[in-house]
Amino acid sequence: MINKKRKLIQKKIIKKLSKFVKKGDIINCEFDLTKFNSILAISKNKFHFINFFLEIFYNLIGPKGTLIVPAFTYSWGKDKKKKIFDIKKSLPKVGILPSYLISLPNVSRTMDPMFSFAILGKNRKYFSDISNNSFGKNSVYEKILKKKGKLISFGLNQFDPTFVHFVEQYYDENFSKLKYRYLKKFSGILIDKKKKKKKKSFFCFVRKSKNNMVFNGKKIQVNLTKKNKLNRVNILNNDIYIVNSSDFFREGLVGLKKSKYFFVKN
Repeated sequence: MINKKRKLIQKKIIKKLSKFVKKGDIINCEFDLTKFNSILAISKNKFHFINFFLEIFYNLIGPKGTLIVPAFTYSWGKDKKKKIFDIKKSLPKVGILPSYLISLPNVSRTMDPMFSFAILGKNRKYFSDISNNSFGKNSVYEKILKKKGKLISFGLNQFDPTFVHFVEQYYDENFSKLKYRYLKKFSGILIDKKKKKKKKSFFCFVRKSKNNMVFNGKKIQVNLTKKNKLNRVNILNNDIYIVNSSDFFREGLVGLKKSKYFFVKN
């Protein structure tokens, strides 16, 4: 009975999302599954619960698609006494879904000590080959833009794609400096799949600690909506936002050129 109800709900969700997510799509999806208690109630365990959502996206993008999910650990942050990132053992700080994904044999993980990703699908090798700059050249985010990937906010409190920091760094490097963020060097130990340890450095475009600016996505949300570039779908009483990375990138640059504080507020 549980499985029958589960399949029925999945079918309805897939029908809604299939208008915007197609076979072969590359999607960068940020999840907050804590909002979907109704699915948890009909799940046998947490793995059954997680797979409810994974099955939906497998169905939507098919075998030629690619799913990219944040598995951020912030392993070299200033609050960490030991600056160590173990690609196999360092657990994500962004929910149960990425922690489950990195345990699967068909999932690749990027070697980024701060902003790693779990990647599955056709292009996982391409997206796993990254530089040491989380939001810069040859980053996962730049590759998402080049491959015309889609950004999805699934169950988040607000429209808040981390892709925004790629846009901010691009603007900072190519147009004009932003006063509230800067490129910071982090150093520590990386442990790869073969358990080999290496001392490395990584660069992240981070918020200045003495700056009280916080992210504000309302302006770009309004602008994208006016141009019919942002799709909002209600799934089980939660808003799901879907936008093409190229549209977000383009609109973000337009906004920053008008105001350097386009993405933030006090």
